[in-house]
Amino acid sequence: MRKATMILIALTVFLQKARADWPIGKGRTTILPGYTYFYSASNYNRSWKRTPFPSGNYFETHITNISLNHGLGRSIDLLVNVPFIIQRGVNKDSIRGNSGLGDVSVGLAKHFSSDDQHRHFTAKALFMMPMYQKDSVVSLGYASRAYSLEVNYSFAAGKAAFAIVQAAYTHFFDNPEGPKQYTYTATYGRKFNMFSLATISFMHQESVSSNTSFNPNLFANTSFTNGRLTLSYGRRITRTIMPMFQVSSVVYGKNAGGGIGLGVSFITRLP
Repeated sequence: MRKATMILIALTVFLQKARADWPIGKGRTTILPGYTYFYSASNYNRSWKRTPFPSGNYFETHITNISLNHGLGRSIDLLVNVPFIIQRGVNKDSIRGNSGLGDVSVGLAKHFSSDDQHRHFTAKALFMMPMYQKDSVVSLGYASRAYSLEVNYSFAAGKAAFAIVQAAYTHFFDNPEGPKQYTYTATYGRKFNMFSLATISFMHQESVSSNTSFNPNLFANTSFTNGRLTLSYGRRITRTIMPMFQVSSVVYGKNAGGGIGLGVSFITRLP
């Protein structure tokens, strides 16, 4: 049961915003490459009403991620994440785009596990550094350094299932407008056999800033609220590699973009 539980929890590490964590083990390394596509042709206004963009207008984002987790000790891990982002805004008059490295993050995770390894409490501290310049039209992010504090609790929820609850706080501090962001996520996953599983995840996010204007470029908004539902499916193809596929949708929001996302990741554990 211990091995099965750890595998189940590991499979959601990269794909979900709710990053379940488990002790990787001293000297061990996990690499998590992945790709996500997000398409938005509408927004939620300040009255929580979804409004489509003018005909032919849309915004799309491609994100390729490389994440690395390395065990510094039995319960302490080094975390590194490097995203490459391609943004494109389309309207009837022009097409504008931007691409480059996004916010690179480096941090540590401390795990507190039960004796039977069925439950894990994890605390993280991350530092984020922008690798791009501010672009007022098609931005890759806030162009601000930030720190993020996260806690999550993952546990076995039956013979072939697990659950995760997480809370995170992120503060972008180079700009007086912030923002400060609060993210809460709940995930449930179920294993079908030794080779495949599915997860469902719900995330609620609030971003607080004195700048309340809306930008169709979701990476530029600083004051908003939204909720996102994500479904994922994974099937192991080798002993150490499992691809996972996801589909997500923004189901409500205020001053936020609406849209759908598709993604794939490959959880790869080095020997």
